[in-house]
Amino acid sequence: MLSQVPAGRLRLERILPLAFAYTFVVFLFFSFDPKALIWTNPFVVNYLTQNLANGWTEHFWSLCVEAQFYLAIALVVLAAGRKGLWIVWPACLLITLLRINAGAYLAVQTHLRVDEILAGACVATIYRSRISFKGTHPASTPARRAGLP
Repeated sequence: MLSQVPAGRLRLERILPLAFAYTFVVFLFFSFDPKALIWTNPFVVNYLTQNLANGWTEHFWSLCVEAQFYLAIALVVLAAGRKGLWIVWPACLLITLLRINAGAYLAVQTHLRVDEILAGACVATIYRSRISFKGTHPASTPARRAGLP
């Protein structure tokens, strides 16, 4: 039954309570800034970096990218079903090209950083399709040669 639960949901169930507890402690004891708290907890502070809490929440940009990716992919599946997951391939290419064109090698905004997560999602589509096609998918050949299941 656990294998049927999306990995993103399990990760968010582990991360979100810790993130909220952390921001509660930071904003209560170290850096009381209600405006920063408003933008940190809904995971949009990576677009409003002026609201990062004096170094205490700078690492939250990566959680923002991850949470925004999970939300977007959930909307894709809701709209198009599992077949919609193949959108990760053109999205990864498009965002990587956008990132290169913008010269944004160290950006924290989702639209300039999510290509890293999308690359993993592309690998996941190959792995899932290899299982679905019982090893006949062309992309499964290198995996089979490498001894992967």
